[in-house]
Amino acid sequence: MREPGRGTPERRLELIRRCAAFKARVVADDPQEQGRRAVLNLGHSIGHAIEAAAGYTGISHGEAVAVGLLPALWLSSQLCGLDPAVEDEVRELLVHHELPTSWSGVDRAEVRAALSRDKKARSGRVRFVLLEAVGSPVHDVDVPDDLIESAIARAV
Repeated sequence: MREPGRGTPERRLELIRRCAAFKARVVADDPQEQGRRAVLNLGHSIGHAIEAAAGYTGISHGEAVAVGLLPALWLSSQLCGLDPAVEDEVRELLVHHELPTSWSGVDRAEVRAALSRDKKARSGRVRFVLLEAVGSPVHDVDVPDDLIESAIARAV
C-alpha cells in the first residue's frame, strides 16, 4: 500500500517537524491568542465551515483547511495585494501532495451559515486571516459579503 502524499517519509517528517516548531514558537509568543497567534488560522475559516456543513464526516480537518486555504489566498489577492500567482503555486503544492483543492457534496448556504458561527466571528461576521505577501499575514480582516460568497463558491 502506497503512503499518501509525496516525498520520502523522512522528508515529510522533517517538514512536519519544522511546521510544528514554527507553530510552537507562535503559540509560546501569544498563549492567550491576543494577536499574532491568529495567523495560524489562515485557511481555517472556510475550512471549518466546510467541516461543519459536512457534519464532520467525509473530510478530515487537514483536508478542510487545504480547501479553505485557496479561497483565503484568493481573498488576499482581492483585498490585501497578495500576488495572485501565490494561489496557483499553493494549488500546485496541494495537488502534488494529494490534498483536495475543493469539496463537493456540501451546500453553499450551509457553509455560509457555519461561517457566521466561526469562533472569530463578531456579531455574525467572521474575521479572516489573509496575506499581504508570503510571510506577511494580517488578521481580523472583515471581508465584504459578496467576496465571501465568491470565496465559498471557489471552494465548494
